[in-house]
Amino acid sequence: MHQNAIQLIYDKLDELRTSDTMSAFSHAFYELIAARLATAGSGAASVLLAFTDFLAVELNYHRHLSALAARERTLVSDLESLGEKRIVNLQAIAETIAAGPATDRDARGLQHLILAECHYHQRRSAAVISHLRMALDCGIDHYLLHFALGYNIYAFAVEQFAVPSSDGTEVVITDEEAFLRNCLVALSVLETSFSGTDFDTEVCWWMGHIFDSAGMADAAAEMQTHIAVAEAAGDADREEQLERDGQAGEAEPPLPRITDEEIAEAGRLLRGSFPLSDVLGDELGDE
Repeated sequence: MHQNAIQLIYDKLDELRTSDTMSAFSHAFYELIAARLATAGSGAASVLLAFTDFLAVELNYHRHLSALAARERTLVSDLESLGEKRIVNLQAIAETIAAGPATDRDARGLQHLILAECHYHQRRSAAVISHLRMALDCGIDHYLLHFALGYNIYAFAVEQFAVPSSDGTEVVITDEEAFLRNCLVALSVLETSFSGTDFDTEVCWWMGHIFDSAGMADAAAEMQTHIAVAEAAGDADREEQLERDGQAGEAEPPLPRITDEEIAEAGRLLRGSFPLSDVLGDELGDE
């Protein structure tokens, strides 16, 4: 029964992979959940069923979105209606998952991962952050999870402390200190998502974007330089290096880790002095 349910999940993931409207990151995140479910015990039975329902909602959404994209003319109202139906369905899934029994720590962690996805697609960054942190507390540790957490902390900062200007041509920061402190949190978390895989380029891009948003132009430019170098090297050069070395070594992060002193200096530049424990605090909205 368990194997049949897992096979059904992978069948749905295979179909989602072929969708042009499905992001590579979302699919990789779903694969991570599926892999953990495949090795989970009986305590995750209700979570497995709920994830199957979640993927059914996603498949339905992307099938209809692809159909709308194939039309010569798509009405905005059709897209809005499809998005609203997705939100309603995801909310129902979230309520089912939250109410379902999870008898062990790993199952609870998987519940939080799926709930984070439900809230992500509903653009509820604060809830996403909360569930990702609880998944980490349950022992689910993976670079994709760290990336998702860092990205959503930055998204939270934009949602809470940035608004369009009156003419809509630029973004105005309503609380510069809170915005920048949350950017520092996001950058610190994103650093932990370096994995030595091709995904590091994505991490570099987002770190560069956040550095730029935070007004740290030199750091942003350095990240872009690392991306350009990595892309110029290409797959052929990497294979040649592997042949010379005889084996693949651990990839070094593109930049050294942000130190406590650097974060303290950033705090002083923001007209304050913040210990690392405060910068990495849980109550982001109170910053």
